[in-house]
Parts: sequence; C-alpha cells; structure tokens
Amino acid sequence: MIVSRRRPFRRTAPVAASLSLLAAASFSLLVAVVQPAGAQTVNQAVHVRRGGDVIAVGQAVVVNDSVPGDVMAAAGDIRFGGDAGGDLLGAAGNLNLAGRVSGSLRVAGGNIDIASDVGRNVTAAGGQVVLLPAGHIRGNGYLAGGTIRLEGTVDHLVRAGGRDVVLNGTVGGDVHVECERLRVGPDAVIDGDLRYRLARGGTADIDPGARITGQVIVLPPSAGGWFGGVFRFLLMLGFLVAGLAAVVALPGPTARGEARLRAHPAAAFGLGLAWLVLVPIAIAVVCITLIGIPLGLVAAALYVVSVYLARAVIAVWIGRLILRDRADRDRTGLALAFLVGGIALLVLGLIPWLGKLITILACVFGLGAMALALGRSSDAAPLAGEPSEP
Repeated sequence: MIVSRRRPFRRTAPVAASLSLLAAASFSLLVAVVQPAGAQTVNQAVHVRRGGDVIAVGQAVVVNDSVPGDVMAAAGDIRFGGDAGGDLLGAAGNLNLAGRVSGSLRVAGGNIDIASDVGRNVTAAGGQVVLLPAGHIRGNGYLAGGTIRLEGTVDHLVRAGGRDVVLNGTVGGDVHVECERLRVGPDAVIDGDLRYRLARGGTADIDPGARITGQVIVLPPSAGGWFGGVFRFLLMLGFLVAGLAAVVALPGPTARGEARLRAHPAAAFGLGLAWLVLVPIAIAVVCITLIGIPLGLVAAALYVVSVYLARAVIAVWIGRLILRDRADRDRTGLALAFLVGGIALLVLGLIPWLGKLITILACVFGLGAMALALGRSSDAAPLAGEPSEP
C-alpha cells in the first residue's frame, strides 16, 4: 500500500555532493602540509598512540591490529581491518573499513566501503557510500552521498540522502530516504515503514520481491531549488580549504587563540561582538572622505576575510574537544583538530534555524579569540606544545 503524506523530513540530498567535495579538497591539502619535505612513500603515515587510542595522519593509513580505545585518522587512503574498542573517526579520499568497531563509526570521504561490524551508529558522507553485505550496523545508519548502496544489515533506523540510493539489504526499523533515483532490490527486507522523497522528475523502482513490513509512504518533493544549496556548499568548501591553510600557516596565533578562548570565553564574546558591530561603522566613517575611501575598501576586505576565517579558531577548539585534547598544538595536531572540528561545525550549521545561530556565535567567539591572541601575543608565555613562529 502506497500512501502520500506530508511529513517533515531532513533535507539530506545536497549534503552528499558537498561533503564529498569537502573531503576531497581539504584532506588532499591536509596530507600535503603534514608530510615531510620530499616524502614519496605512499604508505608513509604518522601514527600516535596515546593511552588506548590511535591518531594517524598521512598519505595512507592502515590499522589492522587491536586498539583498546578510539581510532582517528585523516589520509588519502584509510584501510581498517582491526578491532576498535571505541569509536572510529576517519576522513579520506578512499576508505575501506572491515574488522569490528565497538562504538560508533563516523567517516567522510570520496569512496567509502563499509564491511565492519559496528556496535553503535554509523554516520557516513561521501561521493559513494556502500554498506557491503558483510557490514552490520547494530544501531542506526545515517548516510549521505552521491551514490548510496545498502547491501548489509542495519538493526534499527536508516536515514539516507543522495542522488542515487539503492536498498538491497536488511533494515530492522524504518527507512527515510531523500534522493533523485531510488531502487529497492529483490533482497531488501525492511521491518518498518519506507518513507521517501524524490527530487522533481525523480524515479522510484521497488522490486516486487522486496519485503516491506510497514507502509510505503511517498513524501512531496522539496520546494527548495539547487542553486542556493550549491552556493552554500561552495562557501563551506572554501571555509575548510582556506581555514586549513590559515591554521597551517599561522599555528602560533591559532594555538594562542584557542587557549585564550578556553581561558576567557566571556572576554572573547565581548571583543568579538564589538569587532563584528563596530568595525563596519568605523569603515563607513573612514569612507566619508574621498582620501579615506581606498583605506576603507582595504579595511572592508580585511574585515570580510576576518569574519570568514574567524570560525577556524572555533573549529580547532571543537576538534580538540572531540579528540579530548589528544591533538598537539603543533601544525599536524592543529590541522587534525581543525579538520575534525570544521566538519562538525559545518554539519551543525546545516540544522534549520539553530544552524544560523551556531554560525553567528562561532564568528563572534572566533573574532574575540583572534583579538585576544593578537593582543597578548607579545607578553604571553608560550603554551605547552605551541609551535614557534618562523
């Protein structure tokens, strides 16, 4: 029975293209900046073991042993076939994931193949996301990609958004899909409702052999267009690439800004709010005179850049919180923290209404942290692990 019903649904389809671009561009840059000069060996990587956790950065990261805690990796290629007692957080151009993850799996990249036994939830976004027949998600699956193929098993809920979505595995709960083309194969088993929303002109093909316990519910097409989404994703891509370059080029101010933000959050908020509001007024005053117009234009350009990149400090702060302060304040550690926090910040920014507020607050606190770092850089003692300026 097919029922047409208007129900709210998270807009996940555009996230597919954006995160695949984000992963491809930003991680390529990360690999380039953290490799030693003249490094040519494709398997070269930096593995840091802290307590029971593994943090790895490099061109190719391979983890096949048992890790008591979390595995965190950023690379051109990631291959995992071991046993992680905690979560696995990874981002790369290509990810091949097998073995067992006792916690949750959170990955982004160009091509993602999942054959792991995951104890909790899986969040994956990329150009192509495949849950292979051997893959088993014992919690929920949140999947976004240009192409999504679900051939394995998910014990509970599945939410998927992309251009092409193929369901040909087993799902123990409801399935929510938003895509252009949907195919439900003959081996699909869904012990719940199938709700799907197609883009205008999209197609759905449900094989008669598919077993769907609940209802098949067709949701109306989204009213939003693609242009605004594409423009927004380009801005997101630019933030990750430009922010990563800024963090790597200026590790000292970045580390100081993140530390000052932790120590003086109220001061950071006040300075950031003043910067955000008062600087445009000052620029307008300068531009009143003919002589001041060129200076005002330069100041306006610098102001826009500062607001755009201010979130980089917040991304580093969020990344270090997620990594539980296990990333050093050297270039590699700051780059890894920015990468993790930057993606998290952008995902939070996608939340309707609340996302805009989060983005504004991140700009305000980031501007204030930058002001504190610049204002105290001359008289502040070096931070533990803080890199020296060239």
